[in-house]
Amino acid sequence: MSTHIPVSRRLQGAVVGLVAAGLLGAGGCAQVPPQGYGRPSAVPTATVAPFADTDAVPAGGVPSSSPTFAPPSISAATLPGALPVPSVTTTPAATSTVAKPKAAPNCAKQKCLAVTFDDGPMPETEKLLTLLKKQHVHATFFVLGEQAKAHPGVLRRMAADGHVIGNHSFSHPQFWKLSAAGIKSQLSRTSTTIHKAAGTKVTLFRPPYGESNATIRKVAGKLGLSQILWSVDPLDWRYRNATEVAKRIMKLARPGAIVLSHDIYPTTRKAWAIAIPKLRKQGYVFVTVPQLLGSRLKPGRSYSQR
Repeated sequence: MSTHIPVSRRLQGAVVGLVAAGLLGAGGCAQVPPQGYGRPSAVPTATVAPFADTDAVPAGGVPSSSPTFAPPSISAATLPGALPVPSVTTTPAATSTVAKPKAAPNCAKQKCLAVTFDDGPMPETEKLLTLLKKQHVHATFFVLGEQAKAHPGVLRRMAADGHVIGNHSFSHPQFWKLSAAGIKSQLSRTSTTIHKAAGTKVTLFRPPYGESNATIRKVAGKLGLSQILWSVDPLDWRYRNATEVAKRIMKLARPGAIVLSHDIYPTTRKAWAIAIPKLRKQGYVFVTVPQLLGSRLKPGRSYSQR
């Protein structure tokens, strides 16, 4: 900014004040059919193995290459008629503290519990994700391909929040009625849909209705998928009562267990809001299925607990 200073007519000449300043600042489960959840009576028990677990084992700068010369500075205070220039105080930037990452759970010594959800995602799954984030719980979601295709944003949030996303078929058919090619199509389409939506590689699957056989496991193995069943079923698909489901979760919970539940039911979401704090007080640590099973996970094998 320049300032022009007028003088008296009795004086000869003129006085010009020049002020110059520069400033720079740096700176499983199952989708429940109308008649209820479970294996249809028409399924031959000789070829279907529900809950099978035959293969499981329990800051400096860069130096300049040449010298730098700064022009001489002129103080505005030394110029005639100059206005005073306020001083500028530079405050050093605050040093940020990076929080140390938490140690991975040791499920051989801790009371680990793997929480799993089937049949989603749906828009209301967002409410469950908010609850889990608030409670610092990471879960495993076995999603349907058609639901994942309809709600890709929910899958992206799952992945961003640190949850594991597994394959639960594309449209929840009865796998035991499908050919090997049909099973492969259901699993392949779903894994592709999940990867497209969330950018994650799928390594886990849960067969619809929890029913499995050698053909299903063989097809899954060729696709690089491990079969995940469960050891705790709170029957949330039957008891649509949050208090009852929460009681069953807490009663049946055991260290190393895989808990089946469904994020599609509002009563289930409320049940976990009740159960998580109480289980934590009992010393339980909530983990994903890969955290629970670790190196035990192998494609084509089946697991229902640690």
